[in-house]
Amino acid sequence: MSKSVNTPAVVEYFNTFALDALNTELTVREMDATDDVKMAATILATSVRTLDELTATVVNLTEGNVDRPSLLDAMVKCFPDHTVGERHVGHYLSLARKGNLSGNIECRFAPGKAARKSRSKFKVTLDVRELTDAQRKALTKAGIELPELPEAE
Repeated sequence: MSKSVNTPAVVEYFNTFALDALNTELTVREMDATDDVKMAATILATSVRTLDELTATVVNLTEGNVDRPSLLDAMVKCFPDHTVGERHVGHYLSLARKGNLSGNIECRFAPGKAARKSRSKFKVTLDVRELTDAQRKALTKAGIELPELPEAE
């Protein structure tokens, strides 16, 4: 079975973008701009045949401000025969940042930090009185310092 693009899904996804963004992309590709969003989306969708080309087009349409969940949803719907997950979005955005996307569509913008997965640290509050001995041991082994419990009266 060949892995092909679901062009109607690409058209539906591209319909969510502003007409100005779609026409800018058409003009860059030396195609005629249009006054109809659906027509512009349809014309652009015909040039998307791979995940690389979908990613490049989305990066260009958003000027690098890619919404990861939206791109993941588009990848899943537009390429139903592919196994696509969150890690694929990161992979393709990384290729776009490095200028290494293959295909016929040039990626004119580099996805910014907003498109990257957040790796910020977070704070967890535990009630150490409720931890079992096994949980205390596991946390200590992981390098997490726990306060000593007061002696029971």
